[in-house]
Amino acid sequence: MAAYVDGDGAAAGIALDAASAFGGDPSLTTLLKLLDSSRTAGIKPEAIAELATIGVEVARSMGIDLRAGLPMVVFNPDNERAAVYA
Repeated sequence: MAAYVDGDGAAAGIALDAASAFGGDPSLTTLLKLLDSSRTAGIKPEAIAELATIGVEVARSMGIDLRAGLPMVVFNPDNERAAVYA
């Protein structure tokens, strides 16, 4: 998502593909599909960033730790590869 919000749709696509290949939690897979659909539909990165900010604020207000147990996908532009960290 960070690559997409930064305006790098190609890197975002690679990261989304890598995260999808990881599998795992069905709710994460649903989120990945929504993000990829937004990217391919041309939703502006600013709109996605705003939605993410609102989501984080709502989660924090409910006492939810969004970092707990979720994998992280990191794209390395030097070698054009994405890595998934659990």
